[in-house]
Amino acid sequence: LASAADQLRDDVLAVFDCDVPHAVERALAACRADLRQLGPVAVSVVVDRDPSGAVEPATVWPDELAQVLCDLTRNALEAMRGAREPRLELRVSWLPRGVAIRVTDSGRGLPRERWEAIFAGGGTGLPNARATLAFYRGSLGVEWSEPGLGTTMLVELARRRTSRMRPVKLVPGPAGRPRAARVAGG
Repeated sequence: LASAADQLRDDVLAVFDCDVPHAVERALAACRADLRQLGPVAVSVVVDRDPSGAVEPATVWPDELAQVLCDLTRNALEAMRGAREPRLELRVSWLPRGVAIRVTDSGRGLPRERWEAIFAGGGTGLPNARATLAFYRGSLGVEWSEPGLGTTMLVELARRRTSRMRPVKLVPGPAGRPRAARVAGG
């Protein structure tokens, strides 16, 4: 039964192909007003080349990834309020079986003992972002943080797996979201 459930999840996730650099750009566009409020911020987007040369999409709903990245960007901007030289970097790096997105700021930073606590309470943003990514077999965590220097949040996502997937197509689903349907003979 577990194998059948895993296969069904793989089939469903196959339709959630996301162009990660595009999702990063969408997140920044959604946060433009927040960027303007903070004042001059050095913002950079870096997309590292995939060493294999083949850039496969990540397995995540593009709108949800853009929302997670927008939330992380807003958190970074909030952490940089009052910073003398606010800097924000979003970096996309390709991993052998996935993709990493790092959101780095020059804000207040966090002591190590608080790294996991930010996902447990207070607001709903980070716990929801982590849960959203976990649904897609992704993760969210603090990669680095130093009080007074800044923080790097790390999002990791799987790339589309093509080996065991059966063909699926999108059909209309509830609330205008597409859902997967198995292709006849697949």
